[in-house]
Amino acid sequence: MGIAKPIIGKVIFKGIVHAETALHIGGGREKIEIGGIDNAVLVDPITKEPYIPGSSLKGKMRSVLERRVAIEKHPDDPSKFFTRNVGTSTYKLWIHVCDTAEDAYNCPVCRVYGSSGGEGNQGSNFPSRIRVRDGVFPKYTVEWLRNADTDLLFTELKSENALDRVTAASNPRNVERVPAGADFTLEIVYDVEDLSQLEEDLKNILFSLSVIEDDYLGGMGSRGYGKVKFYFTEVIARRAEFYKEGTANSEKILFLDVPDVDRKTPEPPDYDELKTTADLIERINEVVEFFEGTNG
Repeated sequence: MGIAKPIIGKVIFKGIVHAETALHIGGGREKIEIGGIDNAVLVDPITKEPYIPGSSLKGKMRSVLERRVAIEKHPDDPSKFFTRNVGTSTYKLWIHVCDTAEDAYNCPVCRVYGSSGGEGNQGSNFPSRIRVRDGVFPKYTVEWLRNADTDLLFTELKSENALDRVTAASNPRNVERVPAGADFTLEIVYDVEDLSQLEEDLKNILFSLSVIEDDYLGGMGSRGYGKVKFYFTEVIARRAEFYKEGTANSEKILFLDVPDVDRKTPEPPDYDELKTTADLIERINEVVEFFEGTNG
């Protein structure tokens, strides 16, 4: 098969990423001064606000799913599933990537997150079925952090001290973090291309998000950073004809009674009113039935 793929429709997940503990997604500084920050967070160059790159969340989601599928495919030796070294010959970093578009189409990981042709298969790429938008601060988080008594604008500094276990020499450092309680917008768009794979793909997306909640997002998770909670304000299912005709029968929205949260939202939501990954898992079959023509 080629990379020209059908458009049956799209599923759009909208909500927020809530930082339950401080979050560090690394950026960098052009130079490091004595006593300065040697682990800075990524910030927008215009607004100076920290954000979560869509690539960071998407990469974490893919990694989680890879580890589950590896055990399913190779229960005796999961390492066989990780076929490509994206590191160096000295420092290897193994991931799973299908070498051909045909293999990717039948792979629960590569058909959702994409693959590039391996050696001898250049041009045999399978574009990702999902788009993960950058997560930015809603207005209420911007105002809260702008007025908060933090070390820097929008962020705090965490002083850490690594000890050499042989010499006991100390290595102090300052880590920049987004404080616990901050929210980021969340938007994930999934392309519906094959109805026979739709349910599995959507459940795998929600599986990855659910696992991340009990794992971490960003860096230094083993030190307590990066515990997050995903909250959803709506799930929108749109058949292809919606984009041509805009008919009511070609769109289905879950959770119409839940307030929206986006970049312009001035007040924090009541989190108890928002939906969780568990709520979505219970109702994802409604989206599948909608595209199959049995619901809506």
